[in-house]
Amino acid sequence: MPLDREESLGAWRGCLITVSAAVFLFLPGIFLKDFWLYNEGRRALIALEMYQKHSFLVPHLLGEPILTKPPLFYWLENICFRLLGGPSDWAARLPSVFAGVAGVWGLFSLLARSFDARSALVGALAMALSPVYFTMAQTAEPEMVFVASCILSMTCFAKLIAAPKRSLLWTIGLYLFAGLSFLAKGPVAPLIVLFTIVSWLVLKGKETVRPRLLPLPGTVVFLAPTLVWVVMLVLRGHSIGVFYKELGRHVGSEAEHSKSFDYYVSHFDTLFFPWGFALPIALAASVIVCWKTILRERVRFLGRVREYLLRDSARRLLVVLWFLASLLVLSAIPSKRDYYGLSLAPSVGALCAMAYYDWALRPRAGSVRLPARRPAWWLSAAVLCLVLLGVAVVAPAPGTWRDFTGKSSLDGKILGFLAAAWFAGAAFLLFLRSKNRLRAPLLQSAVLVTIASMLGLATVFNFVLHPLMNRSLSLKTAALEAQKRFPPDAPVFSVGGNHTIWFYLGRTDVPLARDSDSVKAFAREHPDAVGLAYWESRDILRKAGKFTILYQTDYIPEEDSRVVLFRMEPSAGEPASPSSAESEGDSR
Repeated sequence: MPLDREESLGAWRGCLITVSAAVFLFLPGIFLKDFWLYNEGRRALIALEMYQKHSFLVPHLLGEPILTKPPLFYWLENICFRLLGGPSDWAARLPSVFAGVAGVWGLFSLLARSFDARSALVGALAMALSPVYFTMAQTAEPEMVFVASCILSMTCFAKLIAAPKRSLLWTIGLYLFAGLSFLAKGPVAPLIVLFTIVSWLVLKGKETVRPRLLPLPGTVVFLAPTLVWVVMLVLRGHSIGVFYKELGRHVGSEAEHSKSFDYYVSHFDTLFFPWGFALPIALAASVIVCWKTILRERVRFLGRVREYLLRDSARRLLVVLWFLASLLVLSAIPSKRDYYGLSLAPSVGALCAMAYYDWALRPRAGSVRLPARRPAWWLSAAVLCLVLLGVAVVAPAPGTWRDFTGKSSLDGKILGFLAAAWFAGAAFLLFLRSKNRLRAPLLQSAVLVTIASMLGLATVFNFVLHPLMNRSLSLKTAALEAQKRFPPDAPVFSVGGNHTIWFYLGRTDVPLARDSDSVKAFAREHPDAVGLAYWESRDILRKAGKFTILYQTDYIPEEDSRVVLFRMEPSAGEPASPSSAESEGDSR
């Protein structure tokens, strides 16, 4: 159903606000911090080698072909390098920023069509302000490009089923963006979109919707971006093992980063704070506070629940199925990491928008509501929320609670700061309500205050905390200091994954030693060679023999993340360590 003029104007305003907020959230952060994560330097170094050698078909890492990921993200990084005057860390992150903004815009468009502009604004900002989305939109990783492609594909599907007649534009967009997610992440990527759409068609698909999908031409459009690349690989004599490798890394018997099935359920609260707490706690609190009403009028209450589920069921069902498909696909894949949970963020934002639309904007007469003028009830509900919070965090995953309170965990300190700030804001809101100084409905006020506080916290992170933490985590400084201590004309080799260092030095021709035997062989062949390693590779160095440290980054707090410049000694003997070996250069 097309929007009227007033709704269309509100949608344009909301879209402008949402996109402006996303740009403000994601863009400044990429200029204020160096690469911190191990994989960021790896992705950037692959793109740098592609940029220097003009080898766009097959990604290489330090001279070796690497086909663990399709090349779409590396192509985007190369475009940024060429348009912005050369390689840099912020240019390597720029594709993620654009993808993050595009994902926020796409989710707003989907929700504005399904509900209204205010709910869409809440849902899009809830996604953008979740810790996992906010972080990955400023990180040089292909996950954000993949998730943005999935969001845009789902947006095209929602537009397609809402259109009064067949629309070829939305049909092509549905398959094209799903194909781009394939080219960004691999064969596992489109499963969420596929399962969501198929399950919706089985449960709710109308006869007028199914013919619009054009499955045969759509499959061609879906596979076209990847098939072009695969055909070029085969013609150049390369293997298409990327698909087998990617499947093996995720679903094979030797899957990397294997975790339990309930990993994302137990970490849901921290990945999507505070919405991971707010949604289940608000539902539980409303049921418990109003339990007398529910018991007294259970027949009428169940009737209202049924009426709610059937009202506008097509769009509500799409949101719920999107969340369930995302959760089940991610949980079923053995390979799990925190930031893989980014795929859940769009459906969580859509759930927030749906809840806000139903509970805050469209309360029906006679429906079950929380008391509005009884501070005692609200204080009781607040205490109950705190109890539920403790149960929700401690019971399913004790590790999650340690993430919040761990003294040695930087993420734990950040999440603890977020939790304290959010609960302080909630307490202040309850205080205003108890003094009758809050005229707006409580639920609307709570959501808006939460969004405003999260915007403020994100601003503090971007402009204050990130620059401060960068001083103690800067690998760019380590790279420049190590370069000053390279002996003239001495061969240099790398032990383990020092990809960030070599990216900052602009070196893609450095030999890579993967084990102690490789280190010994290179040292015998080049007696004056120096090596560069993270201290987490110390076992490899100790097995290789005795070495002398030329430089190490003492200013980095975590010992395993410290960079060590060393030279192997020709005589065998007891291995050295940073605490006992003398440095030939000045130690920072």
